[in-house]
Amino acid sequence: MILFRNNVKRILKEKSNLVTMIVVPVFFIIMIIMMNSGGGYILKVGIVDEDATLLTEMLQKNLDKRTELVPMTEEELQEGLINMKVDYGIVIPKGFTEDLIDLKNPQLTSYRIKEGNIALPTIIYIENFLGGAKYLAEGTQGNEDLFYQGLMLYKNGSMKMVSQQTGEDKTGEVTLASLGFLVMSMMFFSTFSANMVLEDRENKTFYRVLASPLSLKKYMLENQMTFLALSQLQVILVFLIMKFVFKMYLGPSFINLYILLFIFSLVSVSFGTALTGLAKDTRQVNAMASFLISPMVMLGGGFWPREIMPEILQTIGKFVPITWVLQGAEKILSGQSLGMAMMDISILLLFSLIFFLLGTWRRADVSL
Repeated sequence: MILFRNNVKRILKEKSNLVTMIVVPVFFIIMIIMMNSGGGYILKVGIVDEDATLLTEMLQKNLDKRTELVPMTEEELQEGLINMKVDYGIVIPKGFTEDLIDLKNPQLTSYRIKEGNIALPTIIYIENFLGGAKYLAEGTQGNEDLFYQGLMLYKNGSMKMVSQQTGEDKTGEVTLASLGFLVMSMMFFSTFSANMVLEDRENKTFYRVLASPLSLKKYMLENQMTFLALSQLQVILVFLIMKFVFKMYLGPSFINLYILLFIFSLVSVSFGTALTGLAKDTRQVNAMASFLISPMVMLGGGFWPREIMPEILQTIGKFVPITWVLQGAEKILSGQSLGMAMMDISILLLFSLIFFLLGTWRRADVSL
């Protein structure tokens, strides 16, 4: 592991590398917090209640305490979203409560057009409230009378639906936006791996290493292990800063979010491997990184919500890994289990494999 230790020393002694690892994502987190903390903005929510039951009435009353709730017709809701009179829209279909009592897993229809993820805390609250109602329906075994008795007890304060709250209204929104810049810095940090290998080739260190008992396979493996380990250090440090310095919400399961970012770190390391195989020198690596990473972050929703982009760009965005890590992060922040993000994780692992193969498919240039 001599090469591993030397690589760590080489990377950490460069101040610019530490800036990319820690300072850049923290700087953007501060900017996001400043942008989201001013003005005490209250989310404007338009709601179309076609069910009109005790459950939907209670949902509206609870939302009205957290947002500026505006009852509307569906036509008024569409017009309000287009004219930016409301930020978020909810349509509760007729028969929603009946289907919930019958354990049929009914779904609300929701709309949002406004830039940013300001609706995320409200989305989380709605999912938690309805999750409590579903547990009540399961406990009453589809008995409508018992279900409404339970709701009345809840309404009168005799019982509470257990749900996990986000804390401050905007924590989920700020966290997701911050993660966009964290994964961007992880991608840029991965380019150091390619630069290190190519620098070793240019100054002939690479060939002296291969002349030693160290094999090419072990050389590449220790390089990748270096950046995987430092990537984990980056994620952990940024998470600690988010949690304990900025008091940000990291979801009901910190471990699930970390696992997702660990999977993405494999993608980042593989991306660096791909650059190593495709570029001839460090100048090409830097040019390719600038050309590829920023557009990937844009298309993946790292700078703004994907929903505001034209449909064709949203489709193209499905072919970049940023989309899937942020989509998985949104699920975890909303309280869903890691299993619900399994498709996102599988696609990230596929990206990791593709990038790795791109970086190792040719080694003809490795010659004396």
